[in-house]
Amino acid sequence: MREIFDSLKGGVGGVHRLTANELGVSQDAFGIMGNNIRNNAVDALVKSFGVNIGFRVGKKALAPARRMLNKGFKIANVNSLVRV
Repeated sequence: MREIFDSLKGGVGGVHRLTANELGVSQDAFGIMGNNIRNNAVDALVKSFGVNIGFRVGKKALAPARRMLNKGFKIANVNSLVRV
């Protein structure tokens, strides 16, 4: 984020000049952001799909328990207030 804000303020890379030199990328915001994307893209995609799949599997695995709880709430006449 600091690269974006520095770029928008018209900076010449004073905030990230040393980092850019160490990484061997251009000293503008897009050089640093591109490097960050290259370093973190695979990890972010794996986590994104993993969480999505985990929620789907968990929802199906816990469906009988959720169904039973919802029936109990209906019997207790609080199903308009609580639903799992």
